[in-house]
Amino acid sequence: MTWTPTGSNKADINDEEGWTLLADGSVLTVDTNNPANLTNSERYLPSTGGWITAGSTIVKLDDTNADNSGSHEMGPQVLRPDGTVFAAGATGATAVYQPATDVSPAFWSVGPSFPDIMGQGQLDVADGPAALLPDGNVLVESSPGVFQTPIHFFEFDGSTLTMVAVPTDAQIQSSYQGNLLVLPTGEILFTGFPEIIEIYSPAGTFRESWRPTIEEGPFTLVHGQTYQVYGS
Repeated sequence: MTWTPTGSNKADINDEEGWTLLADGSVLTVDTNNPANLTNSERYLPSTGGWITAGSTIVKLDDTNADNSGSHEMGPQVLRPDGTVFAAGATGATAVYQPATDVSPAFWSVGPSFPDIMGQGQLDVADGPAALLPDGNVLVESSPGVFQTPIHFFEFDGSTLTMVAVPTDAQIQSSYQGNLLVLPTGEILFTGFPEIIEIYSPAGTFRESWRPTIEEGPFTLVHGQTYQVYGS
């Protein structure tokens, strides 16, 4: 139980970055402090203890400029049930990461942009939260500019951003002030500022094929005993 230095070859510092654990055990991130390469992403490989490039996000997601100015903010990265990662940017842009398969290499594709709302400006997710819903959609909180109000909520279904209802006092909220927690019910607990606590109840549900299948294990259980089950 000791600590060992790891993480060689990182292209930039990790300030403001989000890290997403992929199905293969590697970790995906989008650089937020790399003015020499404004669309770079990386993967950490536990097997080597080092970082490698994960390719260009194509669109600039982080609020960082070539002269190193900007807020360096970034939005959330959420792993979806199909293995893709939805990355929401602090610029209004989004991108989707497709991990490698047996027949194709990993790649990024451009996702839908958040809208530019008249009288408010370009919506983005500067330091804002997101949460995975039971049906595989991603609930994401946005607001205009960096740390501005009001907030807007969207569901991303893999191709489209659809605006949904907002909590109480949305007009005084900015996306960075929100927190989202997935509850065991599949509902989303939202906390905001000041002292706002509300529940988002999604309309969708899981696909039947996503249910775990128990292939081996005891079906008669005695309280207080420990059992193993096997399945997929």
